[in-house]
Amino acid sequence: MLSLAIPKAISYDDEIIMEAGSTPAAKKFSVNFVIDDDNIPLHVRTEFGASSNDDRIILNHKIGGTWQKEFTEKLSWTRPGQQFLIPFLINNNSIIIYENDSFMSSFAHKMDITQVRTVQLWDDFAKLDSVAFKYTKRSKAKRSTDCATAKA
Repeated sequence: MLSLAIPKAISYDDEIIMEAGSTPAAKKFSVNFVIDDDNIPLHVRTEFGASSNDDRIILNHKIGGTWQKEFTEKLSWTRPGQQFLIPFLINNNSIIIYENDSFMSSFAHKMDITQVRTVQLWDDFAKLDSVAFKYTKRSKAKRSTDCATAKA
């Protein structure tokens, strides 16, 4: 497991963008947005089947130490051994998940997403090329973007 501290608190309209790859023999990989061990507002797990028709993505969250109901979608977007780019866009109702600039899924907030402190990567990741945290501050007068990037 790899745990990355978020450089500053995330807010609505911010993005977390990951460039990574799975191992050639990957069975699954997961990304968690973590407040603490008992509170995980987003758990995204990709499970690879024997063929891309059997792949699925599972979305879940943990509240007070208890995993909640999983949401499962049959979805094939990457295969074992491939590189991928996953942007997570935080909006005021949900986290929108893209893969290589194509919409993949969304997950409605079940808790305060602005309290997330770390991003965790689990299971069959072969490598992590980078994680970018794009911060967007909004005001009536102007919009500015601050970006922090962690490279592995």
